[in-house]
Amino acid sequence: MASFLKDLSLALGLLTSDQTPIADQYGWKDFVWRVRPIEHCMTPDAGMCPVITENWDWKRDQRYSFAVQASPANNGLTIRLGLDNRDPEDRDDVCIVAIFTDASDKEVAIFYQNWASFPGKSYARNTPLQLAPKFPVNSITKVAIGVKQCEPKNAVDAQLFYSIRTMLDQR
Repeated sequence: MASFLKDLSLALGLLTSDQTPIADQYGWKDFVWRVRPIEHCMTPDAGMCPVITENWDWKRDQRYSFAVQASPANNGLTIRLGLDNRDPEDRDDVCIVAIFTDASDKEVAIFYQNWASFPGKSYARNTPLQLAPKFPVNSITKVAIGVKQCEPKNAVDAQLFYSIRTMLDQR
């Protein structure tokens, strides 16, 4: 029964997923995507700009939040990722990927995190991203954020992230 509910939850999430051709192009599998405009976040005075707060598990009270702060002076981003697991009994591993693109839908930067989420706990962490000089931070216009429950050592997605990060010359 638990397997059926997990499969049903995944199917419902994928059916409501936003279309994001760039994620398909690279082979990200089983993520539920949300695409959001964020050019309003790419100025120094925007501060930490909330992008999305949504459930990662649609049958439980478990939410993730994603915010971004641009630093045009050093061509960087700070990502604030939060997990809020209000379920007192369910432990999950949560994979989140964010693909930042410019106005022509060309990938500019990428973020990936695989976190354990423990019952009844909330976590938040800031992560800096340094973009390559050929991709100015103020060229970012949108972000595609994908989320899924995953395995603790999700080597396939981690390897995909590192290969794209290397291709983008991102630190």
